[in-house]
Amino acid sequence: MTAIQAWFEECRSGAASLHKDCQPAPCTPPRLISVGLGGTTPRLVQPSPGERVEYTALSYCWGSNPPIRTMKSTLPVFSDELALDQLPKTFTDAIQITRALGIPYIWIDALCIVQDDSEEWQAVAAKMDSVYLGSQLTIAAAQTANSFYGCLNSDPLLDGVHHHEDDMFFRTPSLPGTDEQLLVRVYTADPRSRIQKTPLGDRGWTLQEHLLSHRTAFCMRPEVYWGCQASYQSQCGLHLTSDEIARGETTLPLMRGSNTATPLTSSDWHRVCAMYSRRDLTFPRDRIPAIAGITRYFAERMERRPIVGLWEETFSRDLAWVRASRHIMPKFSSLTDSVPSWSWLACPSSVYYPLDLDSAGGRVEHVKLVEWDVKWEVRVV
Repeated sequence: MTAIQAWFEECRSGAASLHKDCQPAPCTPPRLISVGLGGTTPRLVQPSPGERVEYTALSYCWGSNPPIRTMKSTLPVFSDELALDQLPKTFTDAIQITRALGIPYIWIDALCIVQDDSEEWQAVAAKMDSVYLGSQLTIAAAQTANSFYGCLNSDPLLDGVHHHEDDMFFRTPSLPGTDEQLLVRVYTADPRSRIQKTPLGDRGWTLQEHLLSHRTAFCMRPEVYWGCQASYQSQCGLHLTSDEIARGETTLPLMRGSNTATPLTSSDWHRVCAMYSRRDLTFPRDRIPAIAGITRYFAERMERRPIVGLWEETFSRDLAWVRASRHIMPKFSSLTDSVPSWSWLACPSSVYYPLDLDSAGGRVEHVKLVEWDVKWEVRVV
């Protein structure tokens, strides 16, 4: 937790220079959890319209049986009190981190959205990108498949906790004249790509949570990682600048702020498509809503119009996706009934774009989309 505090203060205090693009966008979700900075018990609150508040957001795996959710029947109770001893450890750890940062509120989807109110769920889901764009910090409980194991566990023997067993650790001989030794860690892979190999990195909804957050603390084993628009750091001393992050081939594309000189490109979008297509969703119907926030972000930055996972301005190039695996995700096979077959979103397998057409020098467009129309039918299930 000390490392998260130090990184957060470094990022926030450097707003005028290096970290100018790390500042969250203005957003106040309709419901938040007051963490009780003054020693009070946490509870659900509804900020006044137009009120500007600071909050963190939690990114985590629900698991097959979420232990606690806000329902119409429990909303009055949770508005009075959210007893910490009744919350799963991931929630309480996130609340403790938020308190340590001096931030008064946190957003947790299971509690801040009334789960049996379909109208509220749809309204918040449509603006989920704003929630994470506006968060002071997203706390990612990356290595557990449910909410029971917490964000900051220190026991590597806990069942259900995913960690990288291939990493090598060794101690150096004692330094001359002292009993001090150095603990050396050898990474067996690019540490920036590790979030993709965790339970959280396998979930469809969490991709936009990570891409759109200006600051994220990835709570992983055996250390915590920090990612913002200006740097990527680890407790072991890894420190990469924004230029080094952008050059990483195995990392998520950097969500560059609107004031930076390097725009988002079709290649960035194609990388997002490839990563998203590998991820799972509990409900196949969420495949388009779960990427809607990222789509809106790219549409604003690239000034393009989206068409079911492709773009009007680059439609012919965006059709050049290829199925990447023989493995079929059966639950997504039904999407061909509602999603056009030419869209990669209809493919029940992972996809990729083999050609980097952005880097092709002297490219000439030979195809132009003259007219198109997409109609959606809303079905209540």
